[in-house]
Amino acid sequence: MKTKKLTIAIAIMAMTFIGTSCGNKQQKSASEATTEQSASSALEIDSLLANAESLAGQEVTIEGVCTHTCKHGAKKIFLMGSDDTQVIRVEAGTLGTFDPKCVNSIVRVTGTLKEQRIDEAYLQNWEAQLKAQAA
Repeated sequence: MKTKKLTIAIAIMAMTFIGTSCGNKQQKSASEATTEQSASSALEIDSLLANAESLAGQEVTIEGVCTHTCKHGAKKIFLMGSDDTQVIRVEAGTLGTFDPKCVNSIVRVTGTLKEQRIDEAYLQNWEAQLKAQAA
């Protein structure tokens, strides 16, 4: 009788253990799937630049290699895509500053894509600002 109760207790504990470990595997698989899904949802720099007009004003998540942090407080970084012609500037905004150690690392950023066209008027304004600073 005592042996039968002990066997039943061990069987129940074993079933509980197996049920718990299977549940953890399912939770782990679900979290891994979420991580993989979020990893795939990040746009590459090349793709972002190719679709920039349609994505302007929208929140996007991008991923690229940080090639440079602004030396004046690290408030800007530059992310590179497949080559050095595919580069985008990222401004920290309310974040404050970026960690200068992120240079040569893959960085993922989520933010609002804002277009800044460099046209003749922009260049003239910039030149006037530089002359004013030099004076």
